[in-house]
Amino acid sequence: MSPQVRVKNGPNKGHVHKITDQAITLGRDVDCTIQVLDKGASRHHSEIFRIGEMVFIRDLGSRNGTYVNDERVDEELLREGDRVQVGSTVLVFESGGKVTGDTRNIQFSPSDDEDLGSTLELRLDDLAALEATEEDRESANFRAVYQVGKIISSEHDEEILMDKILAYISEQVPADNIYIFLRDEATNNLIPRATWEAEPGKGVQISRTIIKRAVGETRSVLTSDAMSDARFKERDSIIMGQIRSVICVPLLSQDKVVGVLYLHSSRMAQTFMQEDLELMTAVGTQVAIALDNITVSRRQRETFMSAIRTLVALGEMRDPATRGHSERVCTYASAIAGQLELRDRERTSVELAAILHDIGKVAVASDSVPPGEDPDSRHPELGAKISENIAGMDGVAEAIHSHHELHDGSGYPDELGGDDIPLYGKIIGVANKFDHLTTHGGEKREGLSMKEALITVGEMSGETFDPKVVKALLVAHREGTLFTPPLIFESGKVR
Repeated sequence: MSPQVRVKNGPNKGHVHKITDQAITLGRDVDCTIQVLDKGASRHHSEIFRIGEMVFIRDLGSRNGTYVNDERVDEELLREGDRVQVGSTVLVFESGGKVTGDTRNIQFSPSDDEDLGSTLELRLDDLAALEATEEDRESANFRAVYQVGKIISSEHDEEILMDKILAYISEQVPADNIYIFLRDEATNNLIPRATWEAEPGKGVQISRTIIKRAVGETRSVLTSDAMSDARFKERDSIIMGQIRSVICVPLLSQDKVVGVLYLHSSRMAQTFMQEDLELMTAVGTQVAIALDNITVSRRQRETFMSAIRTLVALGEMRDPATRGHSERVCTYASAIAGQLELRDRERTSVELAAILHDIGKVAVASDSVPPGEDPDSRHPELGAKISENIAGMDGVAEAIHSHHELHDGSGYPDELGGDDIPLYGKIIGVANKFDHLTTHGGEKREGLSMKEALITVGEMSGETFDPKVVKALLVAHREGTLFTPPLIFESGKVR
């Protein structure tokens, strides 16, 4: 999808203009691409133009100025979500990348003291004693639990795992909305972590009372046809939410409730039955165990990352001016890898190599370097040797060894060029150069602006650096992902 600008107000509200190789002009003149019929706009006010993967806006000497995110600019590099203002007309820059985010339309009922009416409750300890009344139902439930087990065994990303489980549950029970709430360790509150909706965007009120009963008494709770119960008729939370049937299953880990599985149905003909409660209780037990295992793995990974950061800090102690350099390179390399659509495990390897790319400098002893040779010229080889001793670092040593190789073969230590340079090494090389430009570039070595650094790297494409890697850096900035935290720094994910 191409980058574009969307008009947010005025007569042209909602109009979308694609940004191609031909500049988009803005102003009062009828010849402008976007005519701004506004007293505050000049006849030819500003223009939006594209250079490769970068998109700029330039003021054309207007009387009242062009603004990006409420700051007056002469020329500015645009990125995802930037707000452009000409006179009183506002446009938003959209990079054309994938839109991500969590849009859960969840509301809690206002009362903590709802009367649950007719309910069926099942103690978790009683699960083993359940006996199915129909052979077909027993077989179906067994197959369902088995399939959930397969999902759990094949997926180790917490968010993806929960989404897959909810999607599968939606095929087994007549639910309109399914949620997983997990306890936040900092606040001790239950917060929504996964959502499935039969009609996306259609919100539903969540019953605090039902959740409170399930959590407080560690019971799976089923309410059936609450709308027909006289005790609910005056309850705004029930009427507004149209709650006809709810299942709430506590998720237990080591005898502690870590969350709940919450299912809602508002259709009269599809209320939940006892067998649905039994199945969801069994599924909830599996989900709790899986999430507990992921938590343990995450903590182990956090310990591993603490050790990595200690190594990095040790390396940066040699030169305080480089403090933070490795983590910034890691962030940029991760964004590039994401644009190149590397798989998560590959992207994690890139990130580990990036954060450790200078670790060899710790081992450089100046008295062991031949006269006239830069002591730091040996750090790629030494860094590769150090990283070889760390388990589970596929491709990392090779990337560290090659991150100073250049596309034209003029780099070091092996003067590799073109496709002979490992991809991970190419990525780290571009990220490394970009950070040096923003921190130490320019005549006074005070660092270039973001725009100047991106233009400079863009000019190195094809000679110094691989064009596809440079393009990935530029697109990452345009789409607003260049500063997204790397996967290895996301505590909620396991790779």
